[in-house]
Amino acid sequence: MVTFQVNKFYNQLFSDGILKNPNGCNATATFFVSHQYTQYEMVQALYHERHDIADHTISHREPISWWKNANYSQLTDEIVGQREILHKWGQVNKDDVVGFRVPFLQSGGNTMYQVLYDNKFLYDSSMPTEQFIDPPMWPYTLEYRTEQECVIPPCPTGKSEYSSI
Repeated sequence: MVTFQVNKFYNQLFSDGILKNPNGCNATATFFVSHQYTQYEMVQALYHERHDIADHTISHREPISWWKNANYSQLTDEIVGQREILHKWGQVNKDDVVGFRVPFLQSGGNTMYQVLYDNKFLYDSSMPTEQFIDPPMWPYTLEYRTEQECVIPPCPTGKSEYSSI
């Protein structure tokens, strides 16, 4: 969530340069952004500080079952619509919004992954696991179907274009 209530925490965590990646560069984070309650001037600031701004849909709607039952058009409206909002209100380049996480980690199966593939998203971070693999395989790129178990159906079957490579 990107709101004024957590802005002080983000500033404290990232602005002093104490957190470093193994290569010595300042650490950054991925922010999965839904529309509700978002302060877009903060999104813009995080983006300009080189944090990854990712898509988390417009509405984050309930019931949770909506996400597994949504059709291609509904998912496109939610996912691509949020990318448009991030661009318009957060001044985030559309081509830089390449990551996604579905609300409640409730996958939409092949339909959801086809929407992501068709709209040039590069990774998904929605599927939880019960069997940790070392090294971990998050986030999932959309070039290949994941080998990790799917614990929240509907699960992708690999029959759609996104996993045919």
